This record gives sequence, C-alpha cells and structure tokens, in this order.
Amino acid sequence: MIKLTEKDMERLQDESCNILIPETMRSLLVGFPDEVVFPFSINAMNCVNIKSISARNRICGSLTLRGCTSLTTLGDGLFVGESLDVTGCVALTSIPNSLREIKRDLLLSGCLSMRDLPEGLKVKSNFYANDCPQLEVLPKGLEVGLLMTIRNCERIAAIPDHVRVGRDLIADRCPNLKSISGDLIVGGKASFKSCHSLQDIPATINVKSLCLDDCTNIRFLPAGLNIPDNLSLRDTKFQDFPRNLTVGGLIDISGCQWVTSFPDDFNFTGRILIAENCQNLIELPKSMPNLMNMALDGCTSLTHLPEGLNVYMLSLKGCTGLKALPRDLRVSRSVDLRGCEGISIPQEFIDAHEGYARILFPKTYDILPAVKAENAPTL
Repeated sequence: MIKLTEKDMERLQDESCNILIPETMRSLLVGFPDEVVFPFSINAMNCVNIKSISARNRICGSLTLRGCTSLTTLGDGLFVGESLDVTGCVALTSIPNSLREIKRDLLLSGCLSMRDLPEGLKVKSNFYANDCPQLEVLPKGLEVGLLMTIRNCERIAAIPDHVRVGRDLIADRCPNLKSISGDLIVGGKASFKSCHSLQDIPATINVKSLCLDDCTNIRFLPAGLNIPDNLSLRDTKFQDFPRNLTVGGLIDISGCQWVTSFPDDFNFTGRILIAENCQNLIELPKSMPNLMNMALDGCTSLTHLPEGLNVYMLSLKGCTGLKALPRDLRVSRSVDLRGCEGISIPQEFIDAHEGYARILFPKTYDILPAVKAENAPTL
C-alpha cells in the first residue's frame, strides 16, 4: 500500500500541473499527505483503498474521488476551490460544512450512504445527487447556478424553503416527495416525473416549465398557477383545469382519462396542445389561439372541433367519435384523419387546402357539398 508524499505528488503532475493518479497505482494508494496546499487539481478516481481526506488539505482546483468505494470521511476544514466529484463513493455519509460553497460542480450521485449536506449549500454550476437512497433532507437555502438533479432519492420528502436553481431542477422518481415549498425558484424546467406521493403544487412557485408526468396522485392544480413555457401532465389522474391557469408554451395531458373538457376561462396562449388518448375528452375550448401543433390522437369521445380553429399541424388519428370537420377549419401544413372512419369532410376544406396542406384521409369518409354563399348570383 502507498501513501503519497508531497514530492510524490509533484512528480505526478502533468503538463497542466494537475495530479492524475496512474491506473497502476490506484488500487495501492491509501492516502495523501495530511497537509497539502496544491494550486491545481487532483484526480484520484477509482482509488478504492482511500478511506479519508484530511481536513488540513487545501486543493485550489478540483478534487475527483469518483469510485473511491472505501472513502468514508472528508475532513471538516477541507478546502476545494472548484469542483468536487465523489460519484459512486458508496461509503461516504456526509459533505462537511467547510464545503458549503462549491465554485463549480458538486457531483455525488451513487453515494449510497450519503445522509447529510451542509446548511446553506451553494453550488455555482451543477449539482448531481441521483441515486442517494439515504439522503432524507435537502438544506434550506440551497442554491444551484445551473442544473440540479436528485433522481431516485427514495427518502427525500420535501423541496424545502428558499431553494434556487438557475436552470433546471430534475427530481424524477422520488417516491416519497410530498411537498414543494411555495417560494421555489427555477429558471428553467422543474421536473417531478413519477413522484407518486406528490399531491399539491403551490400556486406561488416560480418555474418556467413544469413536468408532472406519471405523478399518479396529482388531480388538481391551484388557481392562478402561471407557467410561462410548458406544462406536462401525462398519465396522471388530473381532472380539471383551475381558474386563471396561464400556460405560455406547450400543454401535454396525454393519457389523462379523467379530463372531459376545458374551462371557459382557459388562458392558453401557447402554440402546442397534446391530448393523446384522453378517452373521455368531449370538447375543446370554444376559443383557441392560432396553434402550431395540435395532437388529439385516440380521443374517442371527442365529437366536434371548435369553430374558427387555425392550426399548423393537426393530428386526429383514431378519433372515432368525430363526425365532421368544421367548414372554417384552417390547417397550414397537414391534418391526419387516419382511423376517423366515416367522418364528413366539407368540400370547402378540401378546396381551400388542395396543393399546399397534406390531408391523410381515413379509409372511409364522406364529402359534404360546398355551401353556396348567401345571395350569390345563380346561372
């Protein structure tokens, strides 16, 4: 077994003056000198016999301990100037208070024994904590400059107060997540996919996009919820849109079997509506914005489309309850009617779209004769 001296570390420096432990040495290395002030980075990946890093070490660059499966302790006093990577350190139980401010990335996915993070943790770039089954509590006031992921963290029950994420927060498949603080701020997408204990979303959260796919206890959203970009509720038990819901981008409610209609005050200013396989959806909002895409495949209870609908691409595959297209329907690019057997298609619609919009017809359909304009001269 080998414990490096300061001279050993100097000899291991590469052209950039960083230390990379050679592969032939990794299984033999048990530690570094107790008092090292190193101006660059240390990469000790897969050094499986290292058990601790002294509190008196000071690494001004990044410290990589990925795959150090015997590592149990980072001394409280250890300084790391840039990124800390302890991915796969299965015996490590905590991050010390001296590392509450990480100037770049904090990577601790696969730390199977990780329980404690420092209060007031601030990570300037990315924070990855996937697959940490013993981690129960996120620190209040957690700040992440870019991306934060906590997938498959079985014991996390809450997103606490004052969490700030500059870009995206991904908290998918956290089965015991029950609450989200109302002051959560996420600069991009907040995703809570397959969080089956989650029931309520605060109206006051500040996120750009929200994904609640497969959150099987989500039935309602709060009145006044404002999502500037995308809202996805695929395969939930979502029942009804609330008053004053505002969505500026995409809405996806595919597989929501409990949705039957949209409210009169539905404030959808976005460009894409996806409601595939909503088998109990009876009708769409009476007033719809000009849409880029609308996908209603498999909505077998839908009997009609709203008047004045103007859409770039429209997919109605398998809408077996749809009896006729509106005469004033406008489609810029394509409409897919496959599986809408026996539907009536106005001659005006065919004439208006011939040559520039693709129509995918069902096997059987009827053509409704064009309606003559009122008071039009006759021959």
